[in-house]
Order: sequence, then structure tokens, then C-alpha cells
Amino acid sequence: MIDFILSQRRSYFILLIWTIVGAFSINLGVVLVAGTFILFLLKGFEREMLLGFFLMLILSDNYFLHYPGIVKPLLLVLLGIYILLRSEIRNEAMLIKSFIPFFIYTIMLWPLSDYLAIAVQKNAAYILLFFAIPPLFHHLYKRYDAKWIQWLVYFLFAVLIFNFLYRFLQPEAAYSHGGRLKAFFGNPNGLGMFCFFSLLFFEVAKRYFKIECPKYFVYFFYGLAAVLLVQTSSRASMFSILIFYGFLFISRFSTLIAFFSVIVLIITSQFSVDPLVALLIDFGLGDTLRLNTEGAQSVAAGSGRLIAWNFAWEQIQANFFFGKAWGHEEELFHSPAVKVFLNALNHEGGAHNVYLIFWMNTGLIGLLLFFGGFFSVFLRAIRKSELAMPILIACLFLAFFEPWLAAALNPYTILLLMILTSFLYCKPEPERIET
Repeated sequence: MIDFILSQRRSYFILLIWTIVGAFSINLGVVLVAGTFILFLLKGFEREMLLGFFLMLILSDNYFLHYPGIVKPLLLVLLGIYILLRSEIRNEAMLIKSFIPFFIYTIMLWPLSDYLAIAVQKNAAYILLFFAIPPLFHHLYKRYDAKWIQWLVYFLFAVLIFNFLYRFLQPEAAYSHGGRLKAFFGNPNGLGMFCFFSLLFFEVAKRYFKIECPKYFVYFFYGLAAVLLVQTSSRASMFSILIFYGFLFISRFSTLIAFFSVIVLIITSQFSVDPLVALLIDFGLGDTLRLNTEGAQSVAAGSGRLIAWNFAWEQIQANFFFGKAWGHEEELFHSPAVKVFLNALNHEGGAHNVYLIFWMNTGLIGLLLFFGGFFSVFLRAIRKSELAMPILIACLFLAFFEPWLAAALNPYTILLLMILTSFLYCKPEPERIET
């Protein structure tokens, strides 16, 4: 493991310099990252390109670091241009094909937008992400085999380690929302989701690509992610992890049983939430999972999200079938008048629900087109790996409470694209790769 990390010291050093310089100067950070990234493109340093972009997505979630948010759209455009000019990469792993009807439809909605410039930018970013990331990920796997997957695993591990240590480096900035750990993410739920997706990718690396890690590293990865996840008190992410491992266990016996278990869970959810909450409180998890919270932040109120969901549903009625183009939900929820209204009802932020966001932005038609493509991709993935269905179920659950899938420039959607690309286009080597 140490030898592997040392062999990649150039890449780690460059990414570390990006982080340090940008923390002290926004302008220097933007110039350094953009200039270095262009050099990566010219030199063909494709690993550094993808991981550098990924790092900027992670750091952009921090409210105190401004340069990643400025530079990440530029990096995505440069990645898109690079893939467009490299036909040997461009024609690989065309995951975007399943979403072409959706993307064409969303472009047609631009004339309906109240925020046209925002709609064009956010729509273009989403298209570019689906266009660039799967082919580049697949190309790197073909070039480096399982070592590329190892590189990503260690990268995720390094991010988790830094988040763990951040409380000692910046204790006043590491906590929010009543003492919940957020480290250098914008809020505790962001760190919780990163732990969730890191665990998903780690399982894909171990079970699908069959990379063989030392036992101490496996235990350390699990333990570190679990400690961070608990300290975030992010209920949605914690329950998503439990759902993933629960359905992974069931699917070992039968995929059909796992599927019907989902149907039963959906049908009985209305009646099973209260007994489940009571059981978890009896086990002493009431404070950890914030199950003792009452009022707007209670489980029944969706941690305050019910207020946002009701408001979003009211807005949907006015544009039920077509929506008002990409970005409408975010701009509306963050408009001064709406913010004052929702804050008075004890809610901050957006709709916090992927399905409602898609519905507000693209209407019922767009919602059906996107998830039609989404499910078609996962149905193909389910044939390749037993991991696919548990991942699908867990991600669909998380989408009820967090808006991650409705945005391109975050560190969660890109990880899901990497996982889907792994299932659909990457054929693991028959031999295990030792670290």
C-alpha cells in the first residue's frame, strides 16, 4: 500500500499544492488550478485531470473556499473539449446515450425559463458531466487496469482522513447545526453523503473489481467512514447505508426477493416508521440519529423538509407537465422573498428532494424521461453485479431527502457515474490485485 501511494506522489503533491495555495488566495488558486489543468491536458495527464476535477468538486462544498466554485465549471468545459477531440476516448462508455431524449427535452425548455442564463449553464454542466466522465473513467481503467481503481480508493480514503483531522486543525469551523461534524464540507449532510458514496465505491472496488486490500486497511476504511458518518448525525445517509447493506444481504439469496422486499417496504413505510423510530430509541440511538427531536426538525416532518416539499408541490401545480427549465427550483428557493417566507417556517435551503426538483425544473415529462434512462441503465447493471440493485435502492432513498442527483457539480453524482460505468463497461481482471 505504501509503495503504491509513493508511486503516485507527483499527483498527490500537485493536488495538495492546489489546496494550500487556494486556501490563502482566491485569485492565485484559480490561476494555479486552471493553468496546471491546461498543462495536464497538453501533456495527457488524464489521471490528474479527472482526480483534480473531482477534488475541486469536493472542495467547492466548503463555504470558506471560494476558488473551487469559480474554477470547477471551467475544468468541466476543458474536460469536455478534451474528450470531444479524442475520438478514441469519446466513443467509449457512452452512458449518455440513455439520457439523450431527456437532454434534448431540457434544452427545448429554455424559452420557458425565468432564469435563462442559469438554465443554460446548469443544463450544459449536467450534459458535459454525463458526456465526459464515463468515457474518461473507462479509458483510465483500460489503461491502468485495477490500479486505477486502487488509486481512487486511496484518494477517497485520503479525503476521509483529512475530514477526520480537520476538527483538530479548524475546530471552530468543523462543526455546525448544534455540534454535528461537517469538517470541510458545507454542512453535515454533505459529509454524510460523501461517506455513503465512498463506502459504495469501496464495495464496488472490493467485490466487483476484486482488488485485495490488507485487512487492516479494510477495517480502517470501514471504521473511519462509520465514525465520520455517526458524528454527522445525517439520518438520510445513515439509513441509506443500512438499506444498502440490508438489501445486499437479501440479494445474495435472491434478486427477486430483494425486489419484492422493496415493494413491501414502500407499501408498509407509512405504518412502519413510528415503530422503527421507537425501536431505535430503545437501543439508545435516539440522540445519535436525532430521533428525539420534535417539531419542524423531527422525523415526521422530514427534518424540516416537509415545509420545502409542500412549497415545491404548490409550485409544481403551475407547471405540472413541462416545468420551467433547469435551475428554476434553486433560483426560486433562494430568491429573497421565498427565503424570508421559508425561514419564518424554520426551513433553509432548497427543496431537498431530487424528484420534486426534477419535477419543478422539467415537469412530469422530464421526470419520466430522466428516470426512464436512469432505470434502464440500472437494469443493465443489475445483470452484471449483485451490488447494482442495493445501490439503486439506497440511492433512490437518499434522493428523497437530498438534492445531489439533480446537480452536476457536486462530488456525489460523479461517483455514481463512475460506479455505473464500472458495471456497464469495465470487465474486471480474473486475478485479484494485491495492494
